[in-house]
Amino acid sequence: MNEAKPIGKRRERQKAETYELILESARVLFEKQGFKKTTIRAVAIHAEIGLGTLYKHFDNKISLLAAALHNDLVRLFEEAMESVPVDAQIKDQLIYVAGFNYRYYTSRPRLSREYIGQILFVEGEWADKIDRFEQMYIEKITDLVKTAKTKGEIKSDKDCRLVALCFKADYFFVLMDLFINKKSSDPEEMLLLLRQLIDQTI
Repeated sequence: MNEAKPIGKRRERQKAETYELILESARVLFEKQGFKKTTIRAVAIHAEIGLGTLYKHFDNKISLLAAALHNDLVRLFEEAMESVPVDAQIKDQLIYVAGFNYRYYTSRPRLSREYIGQILFVEGEWADKIDRFEQMYIEKITDLVKTAKTKGEIKSDKDCRLVALCFKADYFFVLMDLFINKKSSDPEEMLLLLRQLIDQTI
């Protein structure tokens, strides 16, 4: 009985390591040859695991892409929120948070464009997970706005959740206009436009 726990923990650790290995192999291949040309079998080969092992974690290729995107979104947002300067003004805080994503997207542009191009096709479990992340994102941004409102940085008649939603809309507009349509590779250009849009909201 005493030996069962360490073995169980080791198996769970190995399972988690395999999961992360699959995700990174998928990212590499999606980035290198695109989503359409990447096969589940190619991901398994790249990860040096059996095809059956991969299918224990993911049902299909779109769920694999959704999992990789979700993993990246959560990681970037956690890093941003853990280090966001609490004494900065709300405009600077929002730019700081958005910068984590813009810099990541421009550092891996092809992978990021595959993410954005395919995410509308995600259904089921992973669509729900991404939706829950988006709701959590809005709630956290709303909390930042509420704090700023108590400091007098936000007008008293402003709805804090609507301000957060406007920020999210501005964020996506910049992403689609500069990164997707105009193929910008400069995150600072994207952040400059985002700041100008935020100035019109707050």
